[in-house]
Amino acid sequence: MSESYLTLRDLLNDRVRQSEKDLCYTFLAGFEVRNQWDYSVLYREAAKVGAHLRKIGSIGKRALLVYPQGPDFMAAFLACLSRNVVAVPVPAPETWNLLRTMPRLRAVAEDADAAFVLTTRKIFNMASASGSSLWDFEGTPWVVTDELEEGDNDLGAEPIDATAPAYFQYTSGSTSRPLKKSLASGIVM
Repeated sequence: MSESYLTLRDLLNDRVRQSEKDLCYTFLAGFEVRNQWDYSVLYREAAKVGAHLRKIGSIGKRALLVYPQGPDFMAAFLACLSRNVVAVPVPAPETWNLLRTMPRLRAVAEDADAAFVLTTRKIFNMASASGSSLWDFEGTPWVVTDELEEGDNDLGAEPIDATAPAYFQYTSGSTSRPLKKSLASGIVM
């Protein structure tokens, strides 16, 4: 039987109700399994980030998502979609070349008018070690999502604004000097 879902939040809510312990995400590095999440873990992690987004009054704002490939990105991205926050995913800065990658992140954040950054403790520590000359940490604060405490155990119930962009996607060529934004309209199924 095929269900009809209006949003990804509706789909995830249903999967947790019906198949919470079923595997939904596997992250591989080559042939090695690095991490696996079932629907209940994905839901819990996305809800944790979503609760913080609600707490800081982020609805309608834009968030730079600075993550390595993996499940933390998925949780933050789904939290943004579920809480009407426009996600702006970007590659994590290169440890060995912060003088090049941090200004690119700042340029994307400025072009996208990002209100804050979502990231992990490891990336925040690396970025903050680069110094305030490369990033205004007070002007565009960073939220370390892998240390958030569990909050509300839901992804929200507010209507998803289907007329607003769901996320901004910058191409690899546009991150060095962002001039245009590619928009994806609200993700509604």
